[in-house]
Amino acid sequence: MTEFEVFQRRCGQHIAYEHIIPRRINTKKSREEFGAWSIYLGEKARTQHPKLVHRIGNLTLFAGTLNIVASNNGFGMKKEGYKASSILLTKELELPWGSHPEREWGWISLYNRATEHPRD
Repeated sequence: MTEFEVFQRRCGQHIAYEHIIPRRINTKKSREEFGAWSIYLGEKARTQHPKLVHRIGNLTLFAGTLNIVASNNGFGMKKEGYKASSILLTKELELPWGSHPEREWGWISLYNRATEHPRD
């Protein structure tokens, strides 16, 4: 049994990873249903997104059905799902962070999360 399987068994729920900035930000459906991540992220979204979307700072863990709740929603809506998480790493996304205290999410937050811990 892998460490991850042991972790899942202890949690008693299916664990999945979640992209904070979604894997797809430019689809028509995504824009219509969840808002324009490409506008939210700024002028460099189209060039930065493919390079950074799968980085560790943009990933978190979700248990059970919370990943479905977060989906491609804007960060403001995702924070409600993060707040309900039983996983501290994810729950902390609802809190302000180091050099990005306005509680929004973008490229700077992604870099900061990968290099610093919010409970300093």
